[in-house]
Amino acid sequence: MTALPFDPEGAALAWQRLRFALGAAGLGTWHVDLRTGVATHDENFNRILGIGAIETTGSLDDPSFTHIHPDDRGRVRASIAIAVATHAEYNLEFRVVRPDGAIRWLRDRGRVILDDQGTALFATGAVMDVTERRRVEDYDRILAAVTQALATSINHEQTLGEIAATLTPGFADACRIYLQDSGDIRPVVAGRDDLEPGERQAAEVISTGAQVTSARAMVLPLRAGGPVIGAIAFGSDSRDFDGQDLVLATELAHRIALSVDRARLFRDLQQANRVKDEFLATLSHELRTPLNAVLGWTRMLRRGAVPPDRTNAVLDTIERNAAAQTQLVEELLDLSAMTSGGLRLTVTRVDLRDLLGGAVETVRPAADAKTLRINLTIDESVGEIAGDPARLRQVLWNLLANAVKFTPPGGHVEVTVTEGPADVEITVRDTGPGIPSDFLPHVFEPFRQADSPATRTVGGLGLGLAIVRHIVEAHGGTVTARSDGDGQGSTFSVRLPSARPHSSSSPRGSDSLRGRRVLAVDDDESTQELVATMLLMYGVSVRTAGHAAQAIEILSEWRPDVLLTDIAMPGEDGYALMRRVRSMPPPLGTIPAVALTAYTDAQSMQNAFSAGFDAHLGKPLEPHVLADALSKVMRLRDRAG
Repeated sequence: MTALPFDPEGAALAWQRLRFALGAAGLGTWHVDLRTGVATHDENFNRILGIGAIETTGSLDDPSFTHIHPDDRGRVRASIAIAVATHAEYNLEFRVVRPDGAIRWLRDRGRVILDDQGTALFATGAVMDVTERRRVEDYDRILAAVTQALATSINHEQTLGEIAATLTPGFADACRIYLQDSGDIRPVVAGRDDLEPGERQAAEVISTGAQVTSARAMVLPLRAGGPVIGAIAFGSDSRDFDGQDLVLATELAHRIALSVDRARLFRDLQQANRVKDEFLATLSHELRTPLNAVLGWTRMLRRGAVPPDRTNAVLDTIERNAAAQTQLVEELLDLSAMTSGGLRLTVTRVDLRDLLGGAVETVRPAADAKTLRINLTIDESVGEIAGDPARLRQVLWNLLANAVKFTPPGGHVEVTVTEGPADVEITVRDTGPGIPSDFLPHVFEPFRQADSPATRTVGGLGLGLAIVRHIVEAHGGTVTARSDGDGQGSTFSVRLPSARPHSSSSPRGSDSLRGRRVLAVDDDESTQELVATMLLMYGVSVRTAGHAAQAIEILSEWRPDVLLTDIAMPGEDGYALMRRVRSMPPPLGTIPAVALTAYTDAQSMQNAFSAGFDAHLGKPLEPHVLADALSKVMRLRDRAG
């Protein structure tokens, strides 16, 4: 066999191609002379180490040459020694520290080369940077651990603390978690105070719902499809966060938000069940107590066991307890109708002085029995308002009856009525025990009472204030409760539209509207009555319609000066009605038109103007606002004509 001649140039070219291929694959090579301990790194290996891409030589004992992480040096040396002693292949993953301080994970694979006598002469191998693969695996483990912890959590706030400890310092040097509940933002997990981000950034993220990120800080909102419920913040002083870190942080925020949302839902369901159970216990007690008196005395009368001189007193007791039971049933029916949208108002002019005087006299016997003083103060400027007198009487009676019921003997109840620019404020203050601060936000919720059924000192189902809220809001007003704490009494304030225009707009509104015709279209009869009553104060002639077809008939026959219509109506809505009107020839097609609707978002307003409306008003409505809007659209149309 003829030996082929050695081609130095060809060998060099082949080696160069090999180096290029290894570099393209992300591989670097090393070679160690086991007899001298001198190691060689090729340019690809040094590129991975973050130093100049040239071939270098050095000692395995020199940390500045190997760049092995201090915590991994012993493990690497031991693995090399075992491979040399056993002539086995070498396979290990370890960390190196680049000159810029960055830590990278390398996978090192090599083998020992022996001479003919089996003596180890050299070791050679290749390394690959596996930092990204290791990080993906680490992040998968983090997500799995977090998911498992959240899935088995009993106390979610304690679990969040454990999760934050898991994430530091492996993922971040600091982790803080903030939750928002009832408007308050509080840190559930507090990390290092010396690292940003802090509470200011968390509050900003919770307020805007947008994440805030920088090289060393990330703050993400906690949101599970609904409103933002909190924020999670990460800070670092050892490395910069990158895109993959943000992806993991976003996924963590999503999973934590889902868990917190579920925990709160479970808490609310438990609370609802407790409220239901307490209500049923209270209902049973409140219904059985008068029923016991009615049935007991009735049976006594039937058996002739009541002396004749006590018969009238017993009948009074039966009647009083039957009336109490009737009132309980009426409250239940009232609340059921109100919550299902069945509240109907019969709106007329109401004299508040007469209404308040009657309500005070109704509760005065109960107040006298407890030696309570009731002081009534009404501003001289207070006059009539538009409303349902029977329902407003119900509001006043509930507030006064509550004040009398909860005020201890010898106390007093103050009732004041003041006139504002656009509303009337009725305030009822008592010197009772007050309302606990933790219960105050729930005072107008149905079936909620501050004390438990077993310790309750006064009767009732806890429906009165819920009924008050529904009635007041149906009149376009508001009701609020205040209390300074235990023994400081309670204050309830009701604000109702005064049904008189604001002083600055009164002359203009009255003068421009008097004698005008307005067609008010709304499928809700109580709203028709309320609007009509408001406009009658300005000398306006009003006709009402319950649907679009009826409105078209009235427009053709009556020829109003202004069209005022609701948007959400069965069949043909207000937008469709407006488009039909605008398609008519003048003067009907150019009639001034105002949309009156509960849809007050920007898109609904845009839709109203696109359909041809000249103005858009939101419910609940105040009289002077309505008057100003009608006057304005008529002036604009007059100028355009």
